[in-house]
Amino acid sequence: MAIRKATGQLFEFNCQIRVAVVSSQHPSCRRFSRPLLVPSKFNYLRRGVTGLKLALDLYWFPLFLLLEFPMNRPTLRSSLRRLALLAYAFGVVALPAVAHAQLWEDVTDSTIGPTAEWTNKVEIADINGDGRPDILFANGGNYNEAGTPEKNRVFLNQGPGQAFVEATSSVFGPTGDLARVVKARDLNGDGETDIIVGTTYETQSRLYFGNGNGGFTEVTSSNLPNDPASIGDLEVGDIDGDGDMDIVLADWGPGDPFVSTGGRILLWLNDGNGVFRDGSSQIPGSSVRWSWDMELIDTDNDYDLDIVASCKVCTGSFLFLND
Repeated sequence: MAIRKATGQLFEFNCQIRVAVVSSQHPSCRRFSRPLLVPSKFNYLRRGVTGLKLALDLYWFPLFLLLEFPMNRPTLRSSLRRLALLAYAFGVVALPAVAHAQLWEDVTDSTIGPTAEWTNKVEIADINGDGRPDILFANGGNYNEAGTPEKNRVFLNQGPGQAFVEATSSVFGPTGDLARVVKARDLNGDGETDIIVGTTYETQSRLYFGNGNGGFTEVTSSNLPNDPASIGDLEVGDIDGDGDMDIVLADWGPGDPFVSTGGRILLWLNDGNGVFRDGSSQIPGSSVRWSWDMELIDTDNDYDLDIVASCKVCTGSFLFLND
């Protein structure tokens, strides 16, 4: 009796969902007169309710067959039970697709608008201290040749439903790059977000200090090693265990990376104030050809960061253990 009562309540809720979403009613639902109202302004909720309604259709029908159909003919009862179990199994498989079919919406045009550069990496970070995640793009360069420098792009989040505001010029200035990677971290220990840009085809990577309010000052010449390189990726982490953020960079070497003999993994050590010196001699000088991805992770559980670097045209990728 309790199961039949619960099934009836579920059927009533299914009817309410049907009325709320499609403004219509199945004949078998007419005895229920309490529709579940969903205001039209809550479109996202309406989409979710639509998915829920479809899910209930998938689940209620086999339960109805199992619990409500007269079971006075053994053969018919056995067939209906098999049909019900098959429908239930289909519902289990189909429910995730039904429930999530309309969760995503392309809002590019109304938020950041079209961007036409060759974008290589994306970074998400709150760079102006308003608590909202902003978007940074690392742009420029062709595939296996330098190509034309392009501006890296910055878009500031204005909140739900609002268009992002572009802040490219105020952050990066007028100069374009051949950038493959951009990272936003606190690199000088002042609690504010800074930006490091890794550039390719033997150009100088760039460092920008943030003031916490969206203002940035380039400090490349005073705070980074003068080392034009081809940086396919970089990661930020405390490599030497002194409490500040160091930078590890994957240099793929000079010229066309398909034929280049490669570069090496670079290490820039932080003095605690965001001034970096070259510590690459501490890392094996293995030739890494055309690395586009690198990670810092403690692979051997000894509480320090090791380096894993990909290689596009090597015989394999690389793992360097930090002692």
